[in-house]
Amino acid sequence: MVYVFAPNRSGEHTRKLLQSCQGKLVCEDYSGYKASFERGIKAVRCMIPARRVSELPGKICTGTD
Repeated sequence: MVYVFAPNRSGEHTRKLLQSCQGKLVCEDYSGYKASFERGIKAVRCMIPARRVSELPGKICTGTD
């Protein structure tokens, strides 16, 4: 696991960080990673956001209500 601080959410920081990487990246659906996926890095989606939604109390809107 790596934590790298960047002053903003620009995709430029992500491209520089991952420019020499290969393999799989566990991440959420942040658009800054898209350029890395085009270069061959595979996305392994993070399930934490889904878990957070399931922990919300009460009814959850699914868009079909």
